[in-house]
Parts: sequence; C-alpha cells; structure tokens
Amino acid sequence: MTESQTIMSEINRTVNRTGQQLANKIIKSDNDLDNLMHNLESITVKLKENQKAFHKARLRENELSLAKV
Repeated sequence: MTESQTIMSEINRTVNRTGQQLANKIIKSDNDLDNLMHNLESITVKLKENQKAFHKARLRENELSLAKV
C-alpha cells in the first residue's frame, strides 16, 4: 500500500468512526452538544492535517515515479 493509500485509509476510518460516534450521540441524547462540537472540531483538524499529508505523499509518489522514467 502506498503512503497516500495509507493516509486515505486513515481518513476513511476517521470519517466512519466520527459518523458512528455522531449517530450514537444523536440517538442517546442531545445534551452533549458542546462536547460533540469539540470532538468534531478536533476531528476536522485531524482530517485537514491528513489531507495535507496525503497531498504531500502524492507529490512525493509522483516525483518518484517520474524519477524512475
């Protein structure tokens, strides 16, 4: 698995886990809105960091594939 595929896999796991957590929170109660918003903000930061890492990895992979030619 390439570095970019690994990062994309992590992004997908994060999104899926977040969706499940959100669904569980909605089902259980709506009293934890502040906590939920904090969690969503933290996850958004992590996703943005992963997005940047993904793009950097793709650039490195492209550079390596061009270097092999």
